[in-house]
Amino acid sequence: MRVAHAPHEVRPVLEAVEALAREGRWCVGHLRYEAAAFDPAFDVHAADGPLAFINSLRGWPGADLVDDNAP
Repeated sequence: MRVAHAPHEVRPVLEAVEALAREGRWCVGHLRYEAAAFDPAFDVHAADGPLAFINSLRGWPGADLVDDNAP
């Protein structure tokens, strides 16, 4: 699972998820409104939890979750 707790972590999480999707994986998760804080042009309040959490699956439906962090 890819998780961003701070604004500077959001873009790397989204880039990693995009790479997984391009490999054919299904990516599901949640991106909070406050994740826009990675861009200083947006004024958002502080989040009270992760800004993003996204996991990938090898296929769909009934797919097994994949540990994206495994080598």
